[in-house]
Amino acid sequence: MFSTGPTLTQQATSLLDDIRQDAYQRRDIAIEQGDLAAWLHASTVLELHKEVSSVQWILQMDGFEDYSATDFIAEQYGEENCTRYLKEAGRLSDLYTQLKEVSDNGVLPPTTDHAQVLLKRFRDSGSIEYKVLAILPPGSKQIFSSSDDHSPNVQYMVPDAACMTHACDDLYKEFREAGSQSASGTSGYIKTEHVRELYKFLNDGGSGEVEYVDPDTKEKMRNSRYVLCGLMGLFSNIRSLEVPAAVLP
Repeated sequence: MFSTGPTLTQQATSLLDDIRQDAYQRRDIAIEQGDLAAWLHASTVLELHKEVSSVQWILQMDGFEDYSATDFIAEQYGEENCTRYLKEAGRLSDLYTQLKEVSDNGVLPPTTDHAQVLLKRFRDSGSIEYKVLAILPPGSKQIFSSSDDHSPNVQYMVPDAACMTHACDDLYKEFREAGSQSASGTSGYIKTEHVRELYKFLNDGGSGEVEYVDPDTKEKMRNSRYVLCGLMGLFSNIRSLEVPAAVLP
């Protein structure tokens, strides 16, 4: 007799839908309440769970055949994770305050065609990690942005991938050599470009692989453009979030 129950893919699709619906609700409430940590937590869940494959592997584990969104929510929004996002939200808030300070005091004033960018190093577990915050001029935004064209857009990026970390490291040093280093990190400008131009920049090689350092020639892409591609959300393995003004300090 053939089983009439849902297939693995159907189970995973339903699970993903429930997880994302809950995260959307949490994100909307966080915006209403001006809660940066809750917004960051829910937005990250949405960013990391876009594809069915992001949850299907769970259902394939022994003993997890009946794993539900209720199980996911209990684990994801438990005390340990909430504490972690409170810490990250504090850092994001500090980055924004620091970037606004250098913007408002004339060190890095806003322009119509450049992003104001701050990179900061953190060392939590031995290796250096970067956090990147950018204020994009009006009209410059991610391809799926929900913001209007009349206000600056704040983008927050966590460069978890090795290639992006390498590019951020080079850009950090470039800003530092230009004399922009302080206790808060290094800051400088990146010229903004339309998303379609950035797509072209990334795909010029035609190989389908987007490496910061070419494995054959060892030639590097321009670090500022590569980082901008990350900020604009063009890498599926890089967490890049558009931060609404309602949750910023």
